[in-house]
Amino acid sequence: MQPLPQDLISRLQLQKAIHMEAGESRELMPAEPGWERLVRHQKDVQTWVSAQLRAGYPTSRDVVVGARKAGHGVRPVAIMHPLDRIVYRALVELITAGRATVDRSREQYEQFILAPVKYSILESGGNAARQWRSDVEYIVKTDIAAFYQYIDHEILANELLLQAGEFEAVSALTNLLAETQGRRFGIPQQLTASHQLAEYYADIIERRMIRNGFAIWRFNDDFRIAACNYPAALAAIDEISSVSREVGLTISENKTSTPTFETYLRDTTGLAVSDPIPQEIGVIDSIADYFGEDVDQPDPVEAYDILGGAGLTDDSPIDLRRPSSQDVRSLRRAIAALAYRGDIYGLSDVVRVVSYVAALTPAVAKYLIELDNSPEVIGVLDIIIDEVSLNEWQKLWFIQAIHQLGALSPTSAGKSERRLAWARGLASSDRSYAVRAQAVAALASSARIGAEEIEMSMRDSPTCLAAWHLAALGDLAPNADARSRKIIDAAKSESKFNTWILG
Repeated sequence: MQPLPQDLISRLQLQKAIHMEAGESRELMPAEPGWERLVRHQKDVQTWVSAQLRAGYPTSRDVVVGARKAGHGVRPVAIMHPLDRIVYRALVELITAGRATVDRSREQYEQFILAPVKYSILESGGNAARQWRSDVEYIVKTDIAAFYQYIDHEILANELLLQAGEFEAVSALTNLLAETQGRRFGIPQQLTASHQLAEYYADIIERRMIRNGFAIWRFNDDFRIAACNYPAALAAIDEISSVSREVGLTISENKTSTPTFETYLRDTTGLAVSDPIPQEIGVIDSIADYFGEDVDQPDPVEAYDILGGAGLTDDSPIDLRRPSSQDVRSLRRAIAALAYRGDIYGLSDVVRVVSYVAALTPAVAKYLIELDNSPEVIGVLDIIIDEVSLNEWQKLWFIQAIHQLGALSPTSAGKSERRLAWARGLASSDRSYAVRAQAVAALASSARIGAEEIEMSMRDSPTCLAAWHLAALGDLAPNADARSRKIIDAAKSESKFNTWILG
């Protein structure tokens, strides 16, 4: 990254950015090591980052992990070096200062879903009953395909300059993105800073549609458009497709539909057009459940029923061979509810569930971690690594679970040597640098790997994964022999960053 002017650096709230990124929760990725130590040394970190920005520093290319979606899709999630994340967050916070914080809450989503319904109500004066407008016959539903992946940096920069000015900060931001992404389009997913930038970009499409005369509503990259008839609905699809192409995006063919207003009303609120229009209209439970495990977890009996009903036959309440998005949300909420209560009942079902629905891997891994390292939990982990075909993202989660549960200790229950062999295989694999780094950290936590092996893995891995290797060396430090101590001390002396992470 090119050197930044001192007046720009002095306006960056770097300590705030450190705290924000340390508190960032990424649902699709295990927690990253080192952030609590950076917070502990936040004043020194701020001074160090400022010096790096003043001098210019070599950024680290992101490592991308493919997180599985509910179907067969994959969501690319980037791992950034902590230094790059701090700078990214600080620049975005400066550029977006004064703009409302992005609201991705359940309440905001429900307002979005209900907006076409409320728009379609014809208010009546006096005591007359409210009626539905006759000029809304269809609702267009669509979203942007691979939205974050294809955000064009130049178009984004132009929009940021129009809305906020801050030429030097915007230039630094787009240069940082280009260097860490390795291209001039795309922003990292599952980060709040990226959500803020995405709002600016999606707002371009929404504004142009409004100015072209459409009744349109947006939540992130999801859109709803009211249409007076079917030809008008098709025209709305053509228009939003055209406007999206102007900014380098395309609408999702599989997620574009044109339900009648009657169908949309029933599917979102449970109301029929012939029903009296209530003063307060709410969404049905399946819509409210959009945010999954974070809200309204089911009680244990309901959770048992949901998991027990997940099978492999046509008459199963949830057919795991072809689950709907709502099925996946229900299962996620059920698993999260049992994890919250430390209830072991779900152990008999999670292997079957994760075998067929890879998207539930984070929920299952968190559930096992919450139950602690009982023989029953370790036994389930053994079955998963032995019998389930895992992709690299799933391996990342389950090696993290093994790490958290201390399941590589020679005294742990179950097939400890089999788990050790699996972890060693991951630590020497070239298929995924992220999985390798997580496996190295897991092995080090139980002293099942040496300092030389960790150092070799760190040298061979992208620098954005340094924190995992440094944390691994830190775990070895208390009982290190003379040779290992020299390696650890050498790594620690390499930079201030290494010193903080190693402790």
